[in-house]
Amino acid sequence: MRIRFRRRGQVLVLYALLIPLLIMCLGVGLDLGWYYLKVSRLQNAADAAALAGARALAKKKRGHSR
Repeated sequence: MRIRFRRRGQVLVLYALLIPLLIMCLGVGLDLGWYYLKVSRLQNAADAAALAGARALAKKKRGHSR
């Protein structure tokens, strides 16, 4: 009977150590997901601004050459 109590105690210690580690891994995964989402949105905005600037320059150039 004593051996069974020791095993239960070991499992409890194992869970007590692993649960915070699992929560930390989940938090890191969520943070990285938000980071990549924000980076891709910023890149899309920068690309849209560059395209808009290029179009404006092209229209301005066409207007001066005619």
